[in-house]
Amino acid sequence: MPTDLMVASLNRVGLRFDTRLKNGLLFLLAFLLCLLGDAPSNNPIYYSIGVGGLLVCYILIVVLPLRMAVPLLLMLALTGRDIFTTSLYQETVISCASIWQMRFGFIRPSWVTFALILVQLIKLRVLYISKPVKLLLLWFATVPVVTGWLYGGFEGYGAMTEVIIDLKFGLMLLASLVLFSTYFRRLPLQFNSLLIAFYQALLARLTVNAIYFLFDYGPLLGSANRVSLDSAKGVVLLLLFVAIILLSMRRRVLSSTLIGIVSIILLIAYNTRMLWLDCILGLIILMALLRKRQVVVVALGSVVVGILGAFLLQVYRPQTMETVVARSRTLLGQRLQHNYSVQMQANYLGAVDPVRYAEVVNIFDTSWRRGSLLLGNGYGGFFEDAMIPFPQSLRSSYPKKSFQLGKFYQPHSYIMRVLHKHGIVGLILISSLWGVPFFRIAKWIRRIRSQALPIVNTWFFSLMTGITAFLSTGILSLYWSGKGLMINGLLIAACVFYVMKLEGEYSSLAQVDVSRVNEE
Repeated sequence: MPTDLMVASLNRVGLRFDTRLKNGLLFLLAFLLCLLGDAPSNNPIYYSIGVGGLLVCYILIVVLPLRMAVPLLLMLALTGRDIFTTSLYQETVISCASIWQMRFGFIRPSWVTFALILVQLIKLRVLYISKPVKLLLLWFATVPVVTGWLYGGFEGYGAMTEVIIDLKFGLMLLASLVLFSTYFRRLPLQFNSLLIAFYQALLARLTVNAIYFLFDYGPLLGSANRVSLDSAKGVVLLLLFVAIILLSMRRRVLSSTLIGIVSIILLIAYNTRMLWLDCILGLIILMALLRKRQVVVVALGSVVVGILGAFLLQVYRPQTMETVVARSRTLLGQRLQHNYSVQMQANYLGAVDPVRYAEVVNIFDTSWRRGSLLLGNGYGGFFEDAMIPFPQSLRSSYPKKSFQLGKFYQPHSYIMRVLHKHGIVGLILISSLWGVPFFRIAKWIRRIRSQALPIVNTWFFSLMTGITAFLSTGILSLYWSGKGLMINGLLIAACVFYVMKLEGEYSSLAQVDVSRVNEE
């Protein structure tokens, strides 16, 4: 006769097998969506299969119930690339079948995703909109509209194009935030499942990018194969953080080591200085969330994995490593002054990043003259290069017409873009969407670790810890595209809901402890 211990053990094995099977199926689905979305337009047969398969997904997202439609929409959005490919030998732009690149006449690609989000909001019927979100909805609908008209943002060359791009920031961010916040409240039991689908989609995208890099096949950006034709490439940091946490807890050691090394290799190969700085910032925050004993393990582990990843990259792709080294030197201001420095007395900041340095000076100068520092220049608002003219060697950073007019609509950093469009007040309000959930969940995570409180699901707790560390960098690297804003909406909603779960779980635990004391 089986004992209770045997039955419990069999149930645990069955549950573990069932979970791994579901995770495997989700990964395979995400991997398939990556292959469908990556189908290039210059391959008619492959492209037709990709478009046909994704159109079927669109229909399913519309007709399926929320429990299945929202995860499918999220995975479809995460696996699709949103930057066009440039051919190596000719200046032709090659699109792919991704949801972020599919056009229907004059309809922009991001509108398709936004329309699918609206369909899910209609299915939800009753929406959960918190007071901070209501305040920001009111802000986006009034202040930048008024300031945009006041400072000429709705007039002149490119005004309507820039207004639409500026509107996308608030629409995609808040629509995604409302969708996922309401979804978690309406279907709380699907919270873990949706985030697992999110993680598997990221893992599938990482795997496909790693395969492209390994076989030197992936999409081209100019003449470099950086497999980074995606505005959400920064999410590789989240996978790296989760891998480091699991290693520090000695869980899933083999798979976590592999994910960590691949993440480091791709992070270096992406050749983006901002991501490297985001990684350092995220690691510092991550170590602040862990126990003191784990900090040493994480620090040493990060160094070892980083060195190993850089070594493998040097051995396997030395030409890529040479480009990375040359790129990293600019962080020390080591670049050719006559080619890249802004047209004023040379200084350290101008040498490190002449584009962003000149943007900061010009935006403050333009906003100060207009008196728009507090509320911003609004939708379509532009800044002038009267203070520091941008050198012609940096013309690729902006539309050609901007240089002719001396008017620039978009800077290249989160803080300056929001400050330029929404002013100091808007910067504080908008940043609070990330800041408030971050401090709430960070407080809980530190309390759980410092007091050694019981954790129901170690892997999921590690995922949420990684999301918390990534949340601060998510502002900096995922603000400028519809895809990035959708991910931000999910992460903010997940952190808020997870704090509610923690408050419920540990308040119940405290009540149980008190009742036991009273009984004794």
